[in-house]
Amino acid sequence: MLRRRMPRLPPRRPNMPRLPVQARPDAIADSYEQELVAIAAEIRARFEREVMPRVLAELERRADASDAGLPNIRQLMRWADSAAFTRRAGRLVKLKAEQLDMFNEGAVNEQLRTVVQFDVFDFIDADTRRAVDAWTRANIDLIKTIPKQYLGQCEEIIVDAYQRGRRAEFVAKDLMERGDVSFSRARFIATDQSFKLNAALTQERHKALGSDHYTWRTSRDGRVRDR
Repeated sequence: MLRRRMPRLPPRRPNMPRLPVQARPDAIADSYEQELVAIAAEIRARFEREVMPRVLAELERRADASDAGLPNIRQLMRWADSAAFTRRAGRLVKLKAEQLDMFNEGAVNEQLRTVVQFDVFDFIDADTRRAVDAWTRANIDLIKTIPKQYLGQCEEIIVDAYQRGRRAEFVAKDLMERGDVSFSRARFIATDQSFKLNAALTQERHKALGSDHYTWRTSRDGRVRDR
């Protein structure tokens, strides 16, 4: 759909300047990472406050078997599945989707301005709703896996410790390491998903211009996602 009459495009020339590498949404990815790490930190703090002391005390008593702490873990799992947590994740994801969509339009305009000398998407609407909606649904589900995966792994460690009679200090070390892994996973989700949506939006905007093929170009740093 045309927004208003577009200026005449320059004639295509064999020596048309090559488009520069498109700007990346690093700041948005960083802020998304901070939010997801905060969620991982929150569930880790609740686990270490509400579950770990009971479990370690039980192991210190060298009981043969127990379910101490497991009901508390399952209660935390229900919280991760609750409507309130889903709404919280939804608000965060929708905000990041809006920020990424706005950033991407500006970045693609800036990239194309080297050729056409004006902001193309002041005149053309690209239908990005489908990509944004799919990304939003997927990211809500991914955020919910951060506490659920962490708690599930902690539960496995605790059950194994009760069955094998492991020493409390070794179990505590394993549980702390699980918390570190949950932070790493939160960081990965934020970075991977931010760049994934940015790439999908770029594709939709170029399709709106009539592009039917793409050349993958990379800045070759550690944050570049796979093709």
